[in-house]
Amino acid sequence: MKIKKMYNPESLPDFYVIETLDGKFFRFNVTPFRKITEKDLIPIPHYVAKGNNALEAFEFIYRFYGLEKVSR
Repeated sequence: MKIKKMYNPESLPDFYVIETLDGKFFRFNVTPFRKITEKDLIPIPHYVAKGNNALEAFEFIYRFYGLEKVSR
């Protein structure tokens, strides 16, 4: 699954948040540690992304969840 970014928000400690290529935000549970599918994604309609919690330095985490970061 191709995404823009993945976030680790403090307000959702057991979830990661992803931003899709079309600018929508979804959350998914960090456990179990496996490749995620679209059925694992829970929409977040009013999420405000904060740059300081983006997982930019940990791109290997993207691969563990079956995600690919695409810069646009």
